[in-house]
Amino acid sequence: MPRAICAKCAVEMEIEKNDFSVKDVAMNTIWRNFPATVWFGDKYKCPKCDWEVVIGFGSGMEDTDDTYKADLVFDNNFVR
Repeated sequence: MPRAICAKCAVEMEIEKNDFSVKDVAMNTIWRNFPATVWFGDKYKCPKCDWEVVIGFGSGMEDTDDTYKADLVFDNNFVR
């Protein structure tokens, strides 16, 4: 299991939620009809400053009908 360390507070972050779903819609933004991808990771939170991070992703899952309600929608496309 990965360990997350808060760079600001120098403490180990605590697990907040396993199987945290992140929907990556970046490719769908550029090329219409390209399915969004849902990734599952673990959400950690710093006990001091409340900074959050999602790490430990496994394989992606295609969301062909775009109806999956993810915990977080991510649209950060570096290709643009």
